[in-house]
Amino acid sequence: MCNKSAGCDNWLACEICEGWFHASCVKVKEEQYKAMQELESCQWYCKPCDTRLWKIIPTTVRLSDQVAAVDNRVRTVEQEINICSDKVDKMADDIDKK
Repeated sequence: MCNKSAGCDNWLACEICEGWFHASCVKVKEEQYKAMQELESCQWYCKPCDTRLWKIIPTTVRLSDQVAAVDNRVRTVEQEINICSDKVDKMADDIDKK
């Protein structure tokens, strides 16, 4: 970051740290900057945040996979509980009939 507060109208905001950077200071060319401004959704990350982001992504993917596995196990257990509950209800009905 250049720490200059004037002299440039083209600013970029980092999506993670919310720091503001002159496009020219972070080596974003004028045509790249204009293209980014025209996009409806464009995320830009400063170099320090971008570096950290790529370290976080594998962990996030692993955690997401673990959550999916736990969700599947929970679904299976819920199905087994429902089956057992139905069997208990049937047994209770059979006992009441006797």
